[in-house]
Amino acid sequence: MFLRRTVSIGAAVASVLLVFMASQSGRADTAVDSQLASIQRSISEAAAKPDKPRRKALDDLNTKLQSIVKANSADTVVTHHAQLLQAEILEKRDKDPVSGSQHQAAVAYRRLVVTAGPGAMQGHPHDGWPDEYVQQAYEQYKLSATRIDKANQSKLEYRFLDFLVSLTGRNKHYSYWLAIFAVTLLVKLIITPLSHMQFESMRNMQRLQPKLEKLRKELEDDPREFQKQQWQLFKDYNANPLMGCLPLLVQLPFLMLLYRMIRVYEFQFAKGDFLWIGSALSMKVPGIGASLADPDWILLVLYGVSMYISTKMSSAATVDKAQADQQKMMAFLMPVMLLFFFKDFESAFILYWLVLNILTTTQQYFMLNKPVPALALEDEEPVITPVQATAAVAATKGPRPRKRK
Repeated sequence: MFLRRTVSIGAAVASVLLVFMASQSGRADTAVDSQLASIQRSISEAAAKPDKPRRKALDDLNTKLQSIVKANSADTVVTHHAQLLQAEILEKRDKDPVSGSQHQAAVAYRRLVVTAGPGAMQGHPHDGWPDEYVQQAYEQYKLSATRIDKANQSKLEYRFLDFLVSLTGRNKHYSYWLAIFAVTLLVKLIITPLSHMQFESMRNMQRLQPKLEKLRKELEDDPREFQKQQWQLFKDYNANPLMGCLPLLVQLPFLMLLYRMIRVYEFQFAKGDFLWIGSALSMKVPGIGASLADPDWILLVLYGVSMYISTKMSSAATVDKAQADQQKMMAFLMPVMLLFFFKDFESAFILYWLVLNILTTTQQYFMLNKPVPALALEDEEPVITPVQATAAVAATKGPRPRKRK
């Protein structure tokens, strides 16, 4: 009897606690919804203000949204609502359709849309819209992307990439990455002569190694004279250690041009995929890009590996030991730095750089692995083969006299 009464009282207390917690949760949800609704009204009011006051008001509202997201990170619906409002704030900052904030807003809308899974970018997610805010983000993305894309269509970079994509029928599975490959091959053809000069200079440096070692020993006590004669050797045998920087400097304008091309064509690249990028795997594995317009960690890691191999090969061909040790250290540091520096870049841009680096490394491999005969030192005895010795003796004796008949 006592046990039954205790169980009944415990059940009643538990029910009261559950009802209380549910009511408190409901009150908290209502309070957050009220805050977000207030921020949404404030965004509309701020949009009507002049430039400076508008941006100041929108920045303050964005700060409030960040705190709401942080406090309600476990609530997906609240997070999506706040992210939608953050994208709207970016959109209202500038009225120029191709401004940086308009572009950032469209990207923010797209990143919210892809959380709905495969098919979301086409407006028909396989598992349906997770909530109304993601669906609103899709509608807003279509408007923003169309507006920005239309403004960019008159630009030469846009038309060039669009022409390459149209050549293969605008197929989302291969047209967009094939256009990137075509641009990469074109750039590689332009810079190949410079790359050839760079690797030829590296081979000449390898040939000079015996002379440099001998010169270093002879002028060990006179570093200034050693530097002078060293540079004279470089000049005489067309070996310039600074040649390695020239192809990199030449690539920079192409790199900036290509980034601009991908930027103005980004909302078209959002339609394209590449192997794992844009596949169903992108919704299951974090870090995989939903399209060629989104960052992708696998592609970035592959680029880091290619950079490591390329730098390692260059350090192996370096004559100067101190410089070789420095390049070996950079072989580790550079890929790691690039992973963090380019982690938010579009995968289309990283794909270009990866393919270009693979082509350059392949050229480097075949150039540097050709046999390079070292230059003979002046005080070395020449190596004479038996055939050369016999021929030399015969030459000193002169021709044999002819026998009389």
